[in-house]
Amino acid sequence: FKIPFIESTQSLPKETLLYDLAASDVITKDKKTMISDSYVLWKISDPLKFAQTLNSSVESGESRINTAVYNATKNAISSMSQDQVITSRDGELSDMVMEAIGTNMDQYGIELLKFETKQLDLPDDNKEAVYERMISERDNIAATYKAEGNSEAKVIRNKTDKEVAIQISDAKKQAEILEAEGEQEYMKILAQAYGEEDRSEFYSFVRSLDALK
Repeated sequence: FKIPFIESTQSLPKETLLYDLAASDVITKDKKTMISDSYVLWKISDPLKFAQTLNSSVESGESRINTAVYNATKNAISSMSQDQVITSRDGELSDMVMEAIGTNMDQYGIELLKFETKQLDLPDDNKEAVYERMISERDNIAATYKAEGNSEAKVIRNKTDKEVAIQISDAKKQAEILEAEGEQEYMKILAQAYGEEDRSEFYSFVRSLDALK
């Protein structure tokens, strides 16, 4: 309720609001320039604080958000190398920014719900050079893994070849033993078969026929 002609009301949005930050340059830990284009979702969590500190102005609230988010983004990216920034676009950077802002916006009655980067890329003039360097580094890593794999494979092959050679040698040795035992048994059987005189004569006769052939 209000007293007519004396009091007035101000309406504040209850819904979740979107603030699209302007794309800006940021510097990485290794002094490389990158372009950050991001947005935040926010809402007015405390209308009284918002009215008292920002005069109920959504534009003033967005100005405070812009400053806080830009500083947090700049500090987060400045703590990482360019390669780390490129590989942190899956949510790690968003978490770092939200953690850096923390509850700083509570003093204005504002709650930041989400921070996301629409684009986190390299300037066009050095993008190709950086990608080529990253590809070269990945190729070197791949070559290292390949060399280690080939070395390990060589060790395994040498070990396997040695085991196979030992097994073949043992098998040949066992075969020779069995063959010798067989010959010995064969001679023993012959001796028993032709040990008698009449059998011995028959055996000599058969051998003579073989010789004649």
